Amino acid sequence: MGTPVWKGQLVYGGRSVAVRILTGARGENPSFNQLHATDLSRVKQVLYCQGEDKPIARTELVKGYEYEKGKFATLTEEEIESLAPAAGDSIELRFVPLEQMDPTQFESSYYVAPAQDELPYAALFGALRRTSLAGIALMRLYSRERPMIFRAGKLGIVAHTLFFSHELRSLDEFRTDEQAASESEITAAMRALKRAAGDFGYQDYPDLQQQRVERLIASKVAAAGSTLPGLGAGEKPSRSRRTAARG
Repeated sequence: MGTPVWKGQLVYGGRSVAVRILTGARGENPSFNQLHATDLSRVKQVLYCQGEDKPIARTELVKGYEYEKGKFATLTEEEIESLAPAAGDSIELRFVPLEQMDPTQFESSYYVAPAQDELPYAALFGALRRTSLAGIALMRLYSRERPMIFRAGKLGIVAHTLFFSHELRSLDEFRTDEQAASESEITAAMRALKRAAGDFGYQDYPDLQQQRVERLIASKVAAAGSTLPGLGAGEKPSRSRRTAARG
């Protein structure tokens, strides 16, 4: 099991549950290095000061907010970090109907696992399933504070960080009136929908782009007269070799 990103108590109605919050998903792609095309040597990014016309060290950087053209208010990392709330070890949940939440509000997903006695965790899980409610609280993960909901998943409690309301885009063109279609047109659409319906399975939606990239890498390595470490010719890299791209 992965390393928890938060450990503490979920508190509600005079009860508490000790839990661990673990990352639920992450994107994976082959990792590439930036190379100089002429000699294939590694390159590094250089921070360059336009005013002094010279390279500078990362330690000389500050963050700047441009409030007028060419005028900046500067902030240090320490000043910004001091504004973040303390990472508490307990959070108080209130509950809202899950049907009031929209998936466009969800930012990231996490698994919530029992940290100690499973009984209070199982009781909360069962209550969430039977009531279709979701717990919600404002809490800090990593170095930022986000609203977070806790809902019943298939096997246990799942949590999602939420975007703040000002981060959600309001698009005038994203709306329609169901009355624009007749009942017969909606009925025909429902029949077509049912003909195309089936159970969801990830096996039906493989990462074909990832597979094509892996085959291209393997062919390039084979053309160079070698194989990827630990692999025979023609084999593709295993999932354990995939990390987020850094190029």
